Amino acid sequence: MWKWCSLIEGGVVICFIVLLLSYGAGGLKWLRLSPALRKRYTKLPKGSLGWPLVGETLALQHCLMSTTPHSFVNERRRRYGNFFLTHLFGSPLLASTDPDMNRFILNKEEPLFTSSLPKTLSMVVGQNALLMLTGDRHKRIRRLTTSVFSPEVLRHHSGRIQQLAISVLKTWKGRKVIVADEARQYTFNVALSSIMNVGHTEKAELFRVKFSALRSGARALPIDLPGTAFRTALQARKYLAQMIEEEIEERKRSKDIRYDDLLEKLIQAPEADGGETLQNEEIIDLVLSSMLAGFDTSANTLLFLIYYIGQHPNVLHDLKIEHQEILREKAADDHQPLSYADYKKMKLTQLTINETLRIANPILSLHRRTLQDVEYNGRIIPANCAVQVWLRSLHTDPTLYPDPYSFDLDRWQGKPPTSNNFIPFGMGPRRCVGMELARMELCFFLHCLVTMYSWELAEEDSPRFFPDPGMRKGSWNRRERKVRELTRT
Repeated sequence: MWKWCSLIEGGVVICFIVLLLSYGAGGLKWLRLSPALRKRYTKLPKGSLGWPLVGETLALQHCLMSTTPHSFVNERRRRYGNFFLTHLFGSPLLASTDPDMNRFILNKEEPLFTSSLPKTLSMVVGQNALLMLTGDRHKRIRRLTTSVFSPEVLRHHSGRIQQLAISVLKTWKGRKVIVADEARQYTFNVALSSIMNVGHTEKAELFRVKFSALRSGARALPIDLPGTAFRTALQARKYLAQMIEEEIEERKRSKDIRYDDLLEKLIQAPEADGGETLQNEEIIDLVLSSMLAGFDTSANTLLFLIYYIGQHPNVLHDLKIEHQEILREKAADDHQPLSYADYKKMKLTQLTINETLRIANPILSLHRRTLQDVEYNGRIIPANCAVQVWLRSLHTDPTLYPDPYSFDLDRWQGKPPTSNNFIPFGMGPRRCVGMELARMELCFFLHCLVTMYSWELAEEDSPRFFPDPGMRKGSWNRRERKVRELTRT
């Protein structure tokens, strides 16, 4: 799951110049064909293509940088309805905020729709990334990947995830911390332990440094020149690929040692499903793409969770009650580490995560492309047309969520929204395979935070969504450590 509105580096002038150079031909082609398309497809959704070449990109950028990031879509939804035409980042596209339309788009993979992502991504993480695969290859790799994040496997990871949370939190004593940085460290460690468990080693730290460069370049403009983020990302990918290949070969030589991570599952793929052996290049791409998908959005969600909890003392109070009750049960069980069963007891915590994902989902939209002309409810979507499902706008639709910008857990009590109305992890055959791991790592971190520490927001702040999701200032203060330890070591 990705935040591709952050593809544009710099301000308005840079945005205009890059779009002019990179997408000019495509934009002019669309402007030439638009009248013909309108004549042929009289049932195209209403909308606007905006300015020549840049379309409505600058308007979107302005809204995402403001305190009303949803206003771009809200205004067009008011004018044109829940399914409308626009032109962003050099490409015309159709945008949907309609629950039924979203379900149709996300569930009709082939032969109607396919995943559509920037070329930058495939160049950085590789053509064999799960998001790039289609057909039977996608189904097979998805089955293998999903098995690593199943409840059965997560039961064995619970204690390790708790210790990763504690190891991050214990460094916060008496100092102001930037939660965005700390959250990334935690979720990266969780992702690495689940995908390629190399422990707390020098190799793991080197992997983190190189992967940070790859992550930045995956969202940069595809300019392969010395000093650019994209060139740095390509160099980092080469280094990471070598590290992963060395780990693959080492594991193949040590046949008697088995690991409970994704890398092991991919190496042992024929044993798992009787299919063909995956080549090292395929495994490398899958590991890198899984890491990229596995920690960034979770880190941003954790950041927003802490912000909204800090803004609502009543929620913090109720969370403490829930987690103290779990602690009392653990005391009767000789203070055993948190388990998967404990995670399932964190009902209020799950609602808090739901409300955070609803009001501040790190994912702006999901991208698809039509493989043929598609008709739905009297509307025509032309073949080879970009289509986006706008998650944040769906989740803040006042007809679905009264007072949508209010952080209110009561909306989840008794009558939770239907699956069509709440899809923070996507839907259909490309729904996030690591959804359960993401929820569990958030729950465990909050458990440690609210039971071991008292804390407060260091200053007034607010979320931002451009160029990346985060806080405008980003810091808060951890005040004092409680005397009682959470678990015995």
